[in-house]
Amino acid sequence: MRLVSLAVLALALLVASATCEGEKSAWTCESDGFWHENGVKSQYTCSESGSKADDGSKGESTSTSSKGDEKADGGKEDAATVCPGDGNDAGFDAFPTVMRTCVKGPPNDATRCWWTYRPPTSQTGPIPLVVDMHGGGGCASHRARWSGFKALADAKLFAVAWPAGYANEWGTCGSDCEGVRAASGGKSIRDTDDITFLTALIAFEAARPMDDSSPPVDATRVYLTGFSMGCMMAHRFAMERSDLTAGFGCHGGDLIGAGADLNAQKARFSIEPTAAFMTGGSSDAWFSPSAFVTWRAWNGCDAGDANVASTNVTSPRVGNIQRGVGCDAPAARYVVFDAGHAEDDAMAAATWDFIAASTRPGANAAIAEVTLPVERAPVTSAGSRMPAGVAALATVAAFFLSFGEEYSFQ
Repeated sequence: MRLVSLAVLALALLVASATCEGEKSAWTCESDGFWHENGVKSQYTCSESGSKADDGSKGESTSTSSKGDEKADGGKEDAATVCPGDGNDAGFDAFPTVMRTCVKGPPNDATRCWWTYRPPTSQTGPIPLVVDMHGGGGCASHRARWSGFKALADAKLFAVAWPAGYANEWGTCGSDCEGVRAASGGKSIRDTDDITFLTALIAFEAARPMDDSSPPVDATRVYLTGFSMGCMMAHRFAMERSDLTAGFGCHGGDLIGAGADLNAQKARFSIEPTAAFMTGGSSDAWFSPSAFVTWRAWNGCDAGDANVASTNVTSPRVGNIQRGVGCDAPAARYVVFDAGHAEDDAMAAATWDFIAASTRPGANAAIAEVTLPVERAPVTSAGSRMPAGVAALATVAAFFLSFGEEYSFQ
């Protein structure tokens, strides 16, 4: 008889059903101004549906997204429930041509994943790669849907990688987390070594062979972008690994931990002039002028506020663009008028137009020194919402089932 094993299997299925049912519904609006799901803070503000404001220590953002097609619930059903951080992101179920890759990575050989899209083309030469990072508390698939870079990849012929931050956040302090923590008065910060993770991602994609429909990646044309915390990570990676970065352009985020002595940081990280395009809303507290000043210095631009070219624009958004003058690599800051802390897919084309001409000679040599990460299967299927604990119960049930077939329980 297999009564015991069948009972265990039934118990596991009941727990799975109860758990999955519970994890879909527990949304609460908390005092920090953000929606929380089952006690976990999301990137959605309580005050206005449709907002995709980022997580982080500042919960005051009430800005709406520039996109007008979000659900009345602010898209919360598509938020934290679909990307538990173990390589599963149900948002990518809508993109069957996107390929998932998971590797061992920081911290402590955790499962770290990203999703890559390479547009079908008859072109045989290598194509650029854009690494597109989500905001704090968000999912990799959010950027695939909202950033505008997937559609642009088809039009401009470049690959896009959407990595998932560990615990849905990024280690924006880079390799200097203790220094950043001390400078912030001991504030708690995410200190995951995402410099190593993103370096591994780039090396892995550069080494991936060409298939029947898509050419390989051009290591000399790797660019970074992102929103909010993802933008901060793009800044930090470009700072520490300019040898792998042809340029970056990101929205609604500052550089964390540049330090007071920019020349010392430039020497420490061997920062090379890097195309830098910073965009954000005029009322976005996460988008300050300081990063523009920093990148102008590192890019060898003429110093002083007088040596900035300023132009008012009406497209793709009404705003003002400031450009560094006399730079070894271009640096610009695009302020969108009457906008706050929210995704804006209109910035994708403007960003690409700014950074696309920049290259990083010598990137192939730098990548050759990177040890490729060990591939690893994710915990469950790409779009599964089954928690790891429930999956473990199902595994135990399967064991008892097979054991019972060999040794009948009386």
